[in-house]
Amino acid sequence: MIVASTQGGSRVQEAPQGGPQVPCFDFGETMTASFDQTPKPRAIRDPLYASVIGLTSLAVLLQGLWAGLFVREGKDFDATSTQANWVQVHDWGARIAIVLAFASLVVAVWRLRARKELLLGTGALFLLLVLESYIGGEIGDHENWPAVHIPLAMALMALSVWLPSRAVHGWRTPQGGEPRFSREHLDESTAERR
Repeated sequence: MIVASTQGGSRVQEAPQGGPQVPCFDFGETMTASFDQTPKPRAIRDPLYASVIGLTSLAVLLQGLWAGLFVREGKDFDATSTQANWVQVHDWGARIAIVLAFASLVVAVWRLRARKELLLGTGALFLLLVLESYIGGEIGDHENWPAVHIPLAMALMALSVWLPSRAVHGWRTPQGGEPRFSREHLDESTAERR
């Protein structure tokens, strides 16, 4: 590293190979800069994944809407009423959500392996949707299962909102060089002057 004196007691430190100059003011201690050769951050985003996970989230959201059309607090299910039609819609919505979640998982494995949070989140979404669908299909035989089915649906809703927002937000990977100031360099410089 080359150090050149300037006016006013400040110095300019130049990185090897003509890198950027870093001003360093002399207040009794010397600070040096090291340059990390890792690349600058760039966003990893995949429009295909964002689209498929967005459709999955829409299906999960509609599941809540359709459930609200047939779930009545304090009333038993009436298979002869219009409730039965909405139960069928809810059932098919679950199947569609599972297929879309599986497609999202395939895209995440195929194109976003570096994004571990999306990979794990999408896998969890798929598995929890399968579990939720099983519990929902057995509710008629187990009257206490809605106590598990509905809170799990709320957790799925939260996960299905988080995944698309995280996918669009992007993730930073290293690319390019940024100067890093290190206390070790400061301590080494001070020791050398003594």
